[in-house]
Amino acid sequence: MEPTRYTLTVFEPGSSRSQAGFYESSAPFAAISVGDAVHPAGWPKEGPSSYLRATQVHHYLGESAGQVRHHVTVYTEEVVLR
Repeated sequence: MEPTRYTLTVFEPGSSRSQAGFYESSAPFAAISVGDAVHPAGWPKEGPSSYLRATQVHHYLGESAGQVRHHVTVYTEEVVLR
């Protein structure tokens, strides 16, 4: 059996189609929970006073061609610090 493959997708605020970041790894990512701040590479677009907060976190576990896959999808909202 192949090593487990880990993927993480972070979506733009309020979107389920526009990705803010997509990452793959041979090691698990740190746990992400609802309410956590998430800073994908290249974010924030408007400067350091905004960030993304996880509103939903979905996990998909499956097997394909002898390889276990763990995919985490994170939906977000933008939070602006004042």
